[in-house]
Amino acid sequence: MKLKVFLCIILVFVNFSSAKNFMDFSYTTGDNDFNKYSFTYLFNFSTYVFSGFNYSAYDLKDVSIVSSVRFPVNILLKNALLSIKPFYYFKKDAFKAKGIRLGARYMKGDEEKEINTVYSGFIGYANMEYESKTLSITYADASIEKNFYDLFFFFIRGGVRLSKEVVKWPVCYLDNLDVLSYSYSGVLSDTIHSVIGLELARSFKPDFNSYVYIGANRINTYYSDVNSYSAGIKTYLDDKENYYMDFNYNYADFKKGKDIDFWKISTGINF
Repeated sequence: MKLKVFLCIILVFVNFSSAKNFMDFSYTTGDNDFNKYSFTYLFNFSTYVFSGFNYSAYDLKDVSIVSSVRFPVNILLKNALLSIKPFYYFKKDAFKAKGIRLGARYMKGDEEKEINTVYSGFIGYANMEYESKTLSITYADASIEKNFYDLFFFFIRGGVRLSKEVVKWPVCYLDNLDVLSYSYSGVLSDTIHSVIGLELARSFKPDFNSYVYIGANRINTYYSDVNSYSAGIKTYLDDKENYYMDFNYNYADFKKGKDIDFWKISTGINF
């Protein structure tokens, strides 16, 4: 029923918004019967403000569908982008959560050397409830991305937990990607202490309008540290880059527990 409601909302926005629109759908599958679906729709409120919503749901072995929504708002400034993303997890097994992620990106370029740098900083906050218990967590992360000649891309990130609380409940369905940035295609609900990651990408322009990328992330959590390795290819299907597809493979090496594989496919359209 909840999925039908949000599909109706999607249709209303698509039919009545005359501004520029963006839609993205992704599907992820992996070990432990893991499946995750995500749908995003964005549109322009004005020249400098674009917003929309995201609906996602995941399930895995012994856990039925966990649903959540996000309502991102992005504000364009000179050489900068401000981001606000509140989110909400619907109640399941006496657990629910809500929170917000705030951040800014600043771009600095050198036209002569054709080198651009993007600096990003974010704060993520979540308030969770389980039965009669409540708990709040706060994270901070930052990243630097270098673009060389629009052909080579270098990305480094780092993040830490600011709050002292640790989630020790038997049930927690919050995906930490809502409050912290890292490269992992599954769902990590365990309390994360810190994250560090590195990603590289190579474009094939002008011969092919696509690029390949690889990445490695170290995610330190309360129960088990994780080494996450990913690789993929993103390709645009037209010259104006209105349509794209992204294929991604993720291997997660858990220091305590079984290693996990994930496969993810995303498709998007601008209209």
